[in-house]
Amino acid sequence: MVAVRTEKLAIMKLGHLAAAGAFVAVALIGSVPANAQVNLAWCSTDKDGAMNCLYPTLAACEATVRGEGGECVPNPRSPN
Repeated sequence: MVAVRTEKLAIMKLGHLAAAGAFVAVALIGSVPANAQVNLAWCSTDKDGAMNCLYPTLAACEATVRGEGGECVPNPRSPN
């Protein structure tokens, strides 16, 4: 009986350790500095001239600016 309980506790601790490790990994991989810029292939521009290069495709950009009065342009900083 004691051996079964000890084994269950060990499995629970291992599970908690694995969950904590996964959380730390996601936090480190997903963290981006606040001043980091995303430079994908397409940019949206708004009526004030602000440019956001957040779109991998023209269709994705157009879906975002539709109805907002903006337009989509190729990213001038894109290596493609």
